[in-house]
Amino acid sequence: MKGKVIGVVLLIVTVSMLVVLPKDIAAIPTTILSDASTHNDVLIDGSIGNDWFDGNKTLTTDHYGDEAWGTGGAWGLNDLYTSLNATGFAVGLNASLQGASNGFLVFFDTDNGATGVTDHNTADAWNRNAVFENGFKTNWFLGTWGLSPWDLRNFTVEDGTTFTYVPGDSGYNASTGNVSTAAGSSIVHYEAFIPWSLFYPAGIPANAEIHIVAAMFGGGGGDSPADLIPNSFNSAAPEKVSNYALIEVDADGDSNPELTPEPSGIGWAGNEADNSFGGLMPKGFLLEFKISVWYGSHDHPNASDWATFKVKYHDYSAMMWSSWTNVSMTHVVGDYEGNNDWYRLEMDTGGFDENDTLTWMIETGYGPTAEYNVTIGPLPPVDIEEISAVEPSGGFILPGQLINITANVGQLLNGTTFIHQPPGTVVTLYWETNMSGTWNTKDFTFLEEAGTQADKFNVSIGPYMYPTNVTFYINASNNNSVTTANISLFVLVPPPESQVFSMTDPQGDEYGVYPTDVSFAPYEGLLDLLNFTVTSNEWVTTFHFKMYNNSNPWSGPTGFSHPTFMVMVDNAPGGSTDSYGNAYVNTDIEWDHGFQVTSWEKWYWNDSTNVVQSGTGISINTDLNDTTDTYWISFSVPASLIGSTADTSWKYVVMVGSNDYTNYRQHNAAPEAYVFGGGVDGDIDPNYVDILVPEGGNSTWLQEYITYGYDIPTSTRTTVMAVGPGISFVEDVTDPVAAFTAPADASEFTIVSGTTYDVTFDWTVSDPADATIAGLDYLEFFVDGVLQPSISLADSSTVLSLSEGAHTIRINVYDLTGNYGSAIVTVTIHPQEVTTTTETTTTTTTTTEAPTTEPTTEPTTTEDDTPGFALFSILAMLGFVTLYIRRRR
Repeated sequence: MKGKVIGVVLLIVTVSMLVVLPKDIAAIPTTILSDASTHNDVLIDGSIGNDWFDGNKTLTTDHYGDEAWGTGGAWGLNDLYTSLNATGFAVGLNASLQGASNGFLVFFDTDNGATGVTDHNTADAWNRNAVFENGFKTNWFLGTWGLSPWDLRNFTVEDGTTFTYVPGDSGYNASTGNVSTAAGSSIVHYEAFIPWSLFYPAGIPANAEIHIVAAMFGGGGGDSPADLIPNSFNSAAPEKVSNYALIEVDADGDSNPELTPEPSGIGWAGNEADNSFGGLMPKGFLLEFKISVWYGSHDHPNASDWATFKVKYHDYSAMMWSSWTNVSMTHVVGDYEGNNDWYRLEMDTGGFDENDTLTWMIETGYGPTAEYNVTIGPLPPVDIEEISAVEPSGGFILPGQLINITANVGQLLNGTTFIHQPPGTVVTLYWETNMSGTWNTKDFTFLEEAGTQADKFNVSIGPYMYPTNVTFYINASNNNSVTTANISLFVLVPPPESQVFSMTDPQGDEYGVYPTDVSFAPYEGLLDLLNFTVTSNEWVTTFHFKMYNNSNPWSGPTGFSHPTFMVMVDNAPGGSTDSYGNAYVNTDIEWDHGFQVTSWEKWYWNDSTNVVQSGTGISINTDLNDTTDTYWISFSVPASLIGSTADTSWKYVVMVGSNDYTNYRQHNAAPEAYVFGGGVDGDIDPNYVDILVPEGGNSTWLQEYITYGYDIPTSTRTTVMAVGPGISFVEDVTDPVAAFTAPADASEFTIVSGTTYDVTFDWTVSDPADATIAGLDYLEFFVDGVLQPSISLADSSTVLSLSEGAHTIRINVYDLTGNYGSAIVTVTIHPQEVTTTTETTTTTTTTTEAPTTEPTTEPTTTEDDTPGFALFSILAMLGFVTLYIRRRR
C-alpha cells in the first residue's frame, strides 16, 4: 500500500512539471544569443528600437513615396536593417502598410550566385514576378502577408519550383509589430533571426558574403514588386531586380563572422547594371552602367574617392589588346540609399566590330573591383509583338477623326531575351485608301518602354472627310524586316447593329460573399448581371452587359473597377471546353473564341490556343448613369478578329467575376479583405460571381445547381451551360419511377426455422429524359421506416432477414432536379408451425371368478414403502413397457 501511495505522488509531481514549465519558458523574451560582451545582439520582438542602432548594424534607406502604386508613402518600404553576431544573422524591415494587405519578402543570395534561382515566379508558393539580374540567385527567402511574422524557406532544387520550410527546432525566430498609425497607414516592423547553421550548415566559408534585397508585392501570384530596397535601375520593368545590398559576413577570411565595425572601403561594386545579355552586347548599342558602390563606413566619399571606370578592349581582327583607359563616372549627388552611392556611365559600342571584347573594372580610393568583360555581337532580329491599339477601334472612323496607331516593337536576343529601344530600328506605316490606290509611308515615333518585351511606337494619319476605307500595314526593320498583315478601317458613320440575342438574368443571384475591404462596398450588386445582349453588323459584334450596380474605387480608365467579363463563343466545329482566367470551370460547348475584358485589359483566345493581350481592336464602351441606375458596359469585336459577325447559330458561355489583375478573384471558404467567401479553399470551386443559364424553368435554381457541380475528391470542376438563340432550359417536373418486381405486395411467409425469414426484394428505378437535366441522383431504402444506408442507387436487389409480424418496405428515388418517386411493398412473416404427436394405448381386461371364501380384512396403512408394494410397482412397470413394445411392433 505504501508503494501505491508513492506512485500517485510521483505522478502528480510529473504532471505539474508538464503543465508549468512550458508556460515559464514561453514567458522568456526571445533574444539573439551570443557572448555577453558583444554589441551585435538585437531583440526579436516586433519593434526596431535602440537594440538596432549600436555597433555593426547596417541601415539601407528607401526613397519615401517611390512605390509603383503612387500612394505617396501610404504603402511602401522605408528602411532595411541587418546585423550579425556569433550565432547568426538578423534582418529588420520598416514598412508602411494600409489595412492588413500586401506581401513583404526578403531574398538572400548566400553563395555569390553559385547556386539558387533567378526567377521567383517558378516557386510553388509565394510565387511573385521577381526576376533577379547581375548574378544574384536566391537561396533563401523570408515571406509574410500583412501583419504576420516572416516564414523562412529555402529552395531545394535549382529550378526554383520547390522549397522547404525551416524546422521549428532550427533556432530561427521572427516577430512582427504594428508600431504606429498615421494618415491612414500603419508603420509595421518585421524582424527575423537566422542561425548560421541554416545559411551555412558546413560552417561559414572564408570571405562569405550575403546579398540581400527587400520587396513589397500585391496580393496575387505573378505580381511584380511595387517597392524595393535597395531600388533597382529599370523602373519601367519592375520585375527586373538588379540592385542588392551586400553584407560581408567574413571580411578577413578566417571563417568567423565579423563582430566589430567594418573598416571604410568599397564593400561592393558588383552591381554593374549594364544592358548586356549573357556577356554579349549587340553592336551599336549603348553600354549603360548604373553602379552602386557600397561604403562600409556609412560615409559618402568626397570627390577624390569617386569611382573611376577603367576600360580596355581586345581587337578581334588584329588580335591585340589596348591599354587601360580611365573614364570618369558621373556621381549623382544625393542619389544614394543608406551607404550606397550611385555612379553612371554610357559607352557607345558603335565604333567596335563584332567579336571585339571590352574589359572593364571600377576603381575607388579604396581599391579596384574585379574585371568584367563583354563581347560585341550582331544585332538581333526585330519583332513586332502586336498592334497594341488602333483608335478608334471597331473598324470605323468618323469623318474628320485621326487614326492613332500604336505598335509594340522589340528585338529578341538569342531566341530567349527581349531587349528595348533597339538603335537604328525604324517602324514605318504603309497605308492607302480605296480612293487613291497609292501606298503612302510615315515613320512611327518612339513612345516608351511597354514592359518586359517590347517598346511602344506611335503614328497618326488622317483625318479623312469623305466615306472611304483605309488599309494599312506596319514594317519594322534594322538588319532585317518584319511586316504585319493588312488592317482595314472604314471612314463613315457606323451603320446600326442588329440584335442577335438578348436575355435577362435574375437580380440577387450572385454567388459568394463579397470581400471585406471598403473598396467592395456596398458588398452586393457590383457583379450582379441583369441582362446580356449581342448586336452585330457587317463589321463588328458587340457584347452588352447590364449590371445592377457600379463603383470605381480603383479609378478604372473606362469608369468601372470590379467586373471581369468573360464570353466564350462557339461558332465552328471543334474547340475547347476549358476556361481561362482562373475561373476554374468547364463548358458544355466546344468554344472557338474567348474574350476576357476588364477596365484595364482586353484578352482574346483564338482557337483556344493563341492568347493575345490587347492590340486586337477590341473597344470598351460604357453608359454608367448613376441617376437612372443604368449601368451598361459593352465591348466590341471587329469581324476581322473572329472571321465573321454574330448570327443566330452562335452559342455563348457568359460569366462575370471580380477583377484581380488578369485573373478572377479567388473564392475561399471565408471572406478576407480581397478574397471572396462562400466557396471552398483551393482551386476546384468556380471563381465567377454571376453566370447566364439557359432560359426556362427556375434559372436561380439552375445557376445554383451548376455552381455547386464541382467535386473535390475527383478534382471535377463545375460545367457551365451555354446560352444563345434557340437554347432553353426545360425544367424537369416529372417524378422518377420506382417499382418492386418481387415479392408481390401483401405476400405472406412462414418461418421455417429460427426466428426470422429471408425475403429477397427486387426493384427497378428510372427517370424520364424529358428535360435539359435528367437522370437519377440517389435512392433511399426504408425497412419499417428505418433508412438502410448500405443500399444505394447502384443496387437493384437485396435480401432482408425479417422477424415475425407485418413489415413495410419503401423506396424513395430522387432525380437530379429534386423530383422523387416512391414504391411500397408489405409482407407478413408468420411464426414457425408447432407439430403435436398423439400415442394410443390399448388395455386388456381379464375376468376371474371371485372366491367363495370372504377375504381376510387387513389393517389399512398409509405408507407405500413396504417391500410388497415396491415389488408390485416394479413388476407393473415392466409389464407396461413390455405391452407398449409389443404394440409398437
